[in-house]
Amino acid sequence: MNLHLSAIKEAVEAATIYVSNKLTFLGGGTAAVFGFLHQNMVAICGFALGVLGFITNLYFQKRRDMREQRLRELAELEEDRREREHVRRMQKMMSRPAPLEEEPS
Repeated sequence: MNLHLSAIKEAVEAATIYVSNKLTFLGGGTAAVFGFLHQNMVAICGFALGVLGFITNLYFQKRRDMREQRLRELAELEEDRREREHVRRMQKMMSRPAPLEEEPS
């Protein structure tokens, strides 16, 4: 159940990043076009929209980076745990006496 909610959360964040990227380009383009045409209020709104999209994009990129960092740390912990388990098994196997081989008759 928790895995399903995590997948939904990641999908929403990915969609938000996609939309914020598009809003950034739309706002910047609007500011450039209408700024060139000297429509001050529209240029200001376009600039604000571009800045808002950029900030939103930074926020969700940071969240994704933190989530990926946590996953890398968990993977490293799991790898360390497996390595310790392997060493422990090898030590246990080496501490047992080897069975004697029977000589052929």
